[in-house]
Amino acid sequence: MTKPDLPKRLTSKIRAAQAKVEDCCRNVSGSSFNYEQDRAELDEFEADPEGYARRRYGNHGVDSYPVQTRIGRIREKVAYHSTRGEVRQQRIKDAVAELDRVEQEVLAEVAGMRPSAGRVPWPKPIPAAEQLLRDHRSELDRIVEQARIDREKDDAGWAEIQRQEEEENRIRREIEDAELKEMLSKMSPAQRAEWNRRIQAIIDGIRSGNYGMHNIGDLINKVSKGA
Repeated sequence: MTKPDLPKRLTSKIRAAQAKVEDCCRNVSGSSFNYEQDRAELDEFEADPEGYARRRYGNHGVDSYPVQTRIGRIREKVAYHSTRGEVRQQRIKDAVAELDRVEQEVLAEVAGMRPSAGRVPWPKPIPAAEQLLRDHRSELDRIVEQARIDREKDDAGWAEIQRQEEEENRIRREIEDAELKEMLSKMSPAQRAEWNRRIQAIIDGIRSGNYGMHNIGDLINKVSKGA
């Protein structure tokens, strides 16, 4: 059936009803997606609580406040969602029925009007609710997958930075070791003995707690200079 052109105000009524259907489908799809994410995280915890805490919270144990708070909230959200499925589906049905009612109301109203200028085409139909749900879910999946790809790229980039730093440190250590060996080779037996005594004093100081990381560099420099 070919739909008639409409005055703009009637077009706005139809578009508003269409937008309500789209919003309902988007909300239901988003809620279902969030539920699946929460359910998956809860399953991960229940399958291996210690592993879950270690992977997601580092030094915080299973019974720590952050872990227990997170899991408690997820349990609440999962339980709540399980009771709202039918309500959300009904909202979609109601929105679709309202769109149909508005369209029939507009058809009846425009049929009783005299022809007038300035009319615009009947709004383009929106996809069926089932298709809207699939389309929005596909978009959410695409966003999550892109986030995963971006995260892997970031991880790879960070790993390369770490590799480069480790290589630079290795080269630096080799140079320092070579310089140290050259310096030691030029020492007399007495100087070598004094060097060893000073190094042992630093080791003993670290073990006793008298020296820390904040001053160990200065101590080594003094030893290197024979201070």
